[in-house]
Amino acid sequence: MSATNVFIQGNLEEQKEAVCKDLGSVPEIPVDLMMKYIIPNSQVDVSATMDTLKKAGTWSETTGWSDFNGQTPKELGNMKTHNRETEVFLRLKSVYEKIVSSAKFLSSIAPSPTLSYEQYPNIAPVSDTGVKTRPDGCGVLTSSQGVHTTNQRDIPLKEIGKPNWFDIAFVEEYKLEDRFSDTNDNIYKIIWSLHHIMSVDHRRRFAFGLTIGDRTTRIWFCCRQTVLVSQPFDFIKEAPVLVRFIASLAYASPIQLGYDPTMSLRWRGDGWHYDIKLTSQMPDGVIRTRVYETTRTICDSANNIRGRATRVYEATIEDPEDSSITHTVVLKDSWVDVGRSKEGDTLAALLEGATPEEKELFLTVVQHGVVKIDGHDDSTEDLILGGQTFCNPLVDEIAKALDNEDASIFTEDNDDDSILVDEMGSLSVNEHGENLNQLMPKPPSYDSRLYPLYHYPPPPTSRPGVIPSSSLNNTAKASTRGNAIDSLPHHTHRVLRAPIVYSPKVHYRIVFEEVGKSLLSVADSGELRAVDVSHALQDTTLALKFMAKRGYIHRDVSAGNIILYQNRAKLADLEFAKEYGIGQSSYVRTGTYHFMSGEVARGRYTHQPTFEAFAHNPIHDLESLWWVGVWCMMWHYPVSDTEELGNSKQEHINQMLIHGNQLFPTYHGVAEQTRIDEIYSPVTYRRRAVAQYDRPMQSFISRLERFRQCIAWAHRKTQKQLPRNDASYFTDVLRVSDPRRVSASDVINVEDDNPANASKMRPVFDMVYLILSRNVVGIGAPDQRLWPLDSIKQHSNWLKTKKYPKPRNHTHGAINIHHMNEDAYDDK
Repeated sequence: MSATNVFIQGNLEEQKEAVCKDLGSVPEIPVDLMMKYIIPNSQVDVSATMDTLKKAGTWSETTGWSDFNGQTPKELGNMKTHNRETEVFLRLKSVYEKIVSSAKFLSSIAPSPTLSYEQYPNIAPVSDTGVKTRPDGCGVLTSSQGVHTTNQRDIPLKEIGKPNWFDIAFVEEYKLEDRFSDTNDNIYKIIWSLHHIMSVDHRRRFAFGLTIGDRTTRIWFCCRQTVLVSQPFDFIKEAPVLVRFIASLAYASPIQLGYDPTMSLRWRGDGWHYDIKLTSQMPDGVIRTRVYETTRTICDSANNIRGRATRVYEATIEDPEDSSITHTVVLKDSWVDVGRSKEGDTLAALLEGATPEEKELFLTVVQHGVVKIDGHDDSTEDLILGGQTFCNPLVDEIAKALDNEDASIFTEDNDDDSILVDEMGSLSVNEHGENLNQLMPKPPSYDSRLYPLYHYPPPPTSRPGVIPSSSLNNTAKASTRGNAIDSLPHHTHRVLRAPIVYSPKVHYRIVFEEVGKSLLSVADSGELRAVDVSHALQDTTLALKFMAKRGYIHRDVSAGNIILYQNRAKLADLEFAKEYGIGQSSYVRTGTYHFMSGEVARGRYTHQPTFEAFAHNPIHDLESLWWVGVWCMMWHYPVSDTEELGNSKQEHINQMLIHGNQLFPTYHGVAEQTRIDEIYSPVTYRRRAVAQYDRPMQSFISRLERFRQCIAWAHRKTQKQLPRNDASYFTDVLRVSDPRRVSASDVINVEDDNPANASKMRPVFDMVYLILSRNVVGIGAPDQRLWPLDSIKQHSNWLKTKKYPKPRNHTHGAINIHHMNEDAYDDK
């Protein structure tokens, strides 16, 4: 949901709901495990601290916290003089301050507090995103720690002296009562605040939260691998738990609070930027630490709490031999699966012994390595989660855990629920929807219950354990967030997903020499020309051919991973590339959905659907490239640099929108069969009124049509005999004919390996390259500007001002207003 237009273009309420719906449910773990493995060990002596609080009369076993006068928040809220939530929970500020000042430590040295507790009932903390989000309470870095005090001279005047989300270490949400609507509202807000912390501040590796409904209290935690919630405790009666939580966070170091010590926040010029350290072994074998000063964020795909959280920056680095000289580079920061080959290592292995011409088809690595925190790999499971894997129970146990609700609620026939959505673009699951990390040996772990992120009160029913749908609807309407949540498409709050173990992640950075623009961003800016698409397809075909020759498959060919640089295209993002026929024994589905082969998305062959061992092969990569070309033509329209669009053009544009929505719908399950049909049927092209284009564009589209025929033939020939485990087959043996010289009725004869047809056939990659690079007599490559269809109204303004439209915000990865983003369909 957070990868669709609901999030990208939605208002704040829709964005909050999308984030909750993406999570669906989270593991619920005992409080003692939360304290043992998650809460920082700050050497606070809880027993001695409790003795001090008792002696001071701050807390007693009979009356609880003195600031609450022996009453609960609900009881205080019912009093005529204290009927506001803010007034009641303002007492917590006093409680927290007494806990911090009374803290005793196991060592003789008492540190200074790192945090102060604050409430901002009338002002929203400053956010670099401009979002006006206000938590009920929060822990804020003290003046010795906060960026807004240490850099007073550098920050803008409008931010000086104001609370800022950069300094908020943990958040809290309160309710005077513990009704279902109160619980839902607290969950809704705490999840959004945790998401906001992880999204707005690029230094954050993990974050903490607390929710209170009357006296029912839960601790929350999130990192790039998982979101956890504790079982409830009573903050009044179980004071030692609250003391341990507050005192531990108050005296924790910024690193223990989730801040990345290898990133520094700085105000430079017109905004906030980061200085990023990377220590790794250089090509000369020497281990060096370099500091990269970011100048802009090219892409920010940290929309989901869980997942890769890939961020790409343009940065500068000093020349190691002359500090007066700086170089501009691209730095990619992400959290990758622990067991996956690092992108820099994959590129090094792929390009070993390659010619200069072959190396030009890919980006050049300057430096890469795993982020180190205090000498340890910055990994979610080992470093952040204390070596624990918090698992989910079996599906039949889920139903029992939720008040014996009807088990059919959890087994809706919905393909989406078998997909592990981690963060915007590629999957790493097998055909059963299982994360492959579950199939590998795991260390001992705690099997936690699933905690749903939307709660229904138990309705009256004639049969125990069954909730009538009408009752569900009525309950949702009565709840605070019910109407808004139910208005969203997937209803994931009613569907607890199958058992999931989220892949452990490790923090990884890679720096590239070339600073280019992705085909995706250029296409949405109005600067793209058809000739750019033609050249990009040609160069990427050569790159894929080279990879196939070396026995590699890319598995994520997309418009966002084709980089335009100095009139050439480079194939990027080899994070999911692997050697063909080597690796997992079961099928792993990866890729950006809207450019993914139909067979890969469905997980089975078209011509041999009963063959179980499906594998992503080089022809699937080639098909993804074809989808890139189709997307460029279906979602972008050729416009004149000098003339307005007439009525006939507008009508043609409307037709293109209809066809585009069919091929690139918002939700992936709708399109799978449509996309497969598109590969094997030439009729679809004739339906698109191609004749309304001018001759150069018709020529370009006809090349895409011949490209399609080559793919269709290659799929048929490949699937005549399965399995195909030899990579050389796809570059040396697999041959197709030139579609211009073969009619559709002759395809069967051409596909037979008849020596008489040999002169008509070429290796499939060579044939595709020839088709894309060939010019029709008298017609060169089309050089018309291609505008995104949903920005076409800005063209008339551009004709007057020659100012390009503001590119769509790809920091969240949306392909366009109708698309999911690149990480909406993956475990990357």
